[in-house]
Amino acid sequence: EGLPEEEIVAYAKDYKPALIVMGTRGKDQKSADLIGSVTAEVIEMTGIPLLAIPERTSFTDFHQVKNISFLTNFSQRDLVSFAAMMEF
Repeated sequence: EGLPEEEIVAYAKDYKPALIVMGTRGKDQKSADLIGSVTAEVIEMTGIPLLAIPERTSFTDFHQVKNISFLTNFSQRDLVSFAAMMEF
């Protein structure tokens, strides 16, 4: 129970995953929204790399992924996250 973004961040603090995977938008989001509010809040609240999967994306093996976008404002934290993402 609780706010989804707070529960996800608390879980991540307890279990320390190497990567968080979420959808870009929830079912109630407008089609004009690029990313959902819960995903955006989790990105802001945790330093763990987060992979946001676009709506209607289908793949069964991570090796099928050919393109990944990394959005940044070039802060130091973003550069650290980018380096971690490249290791994946």
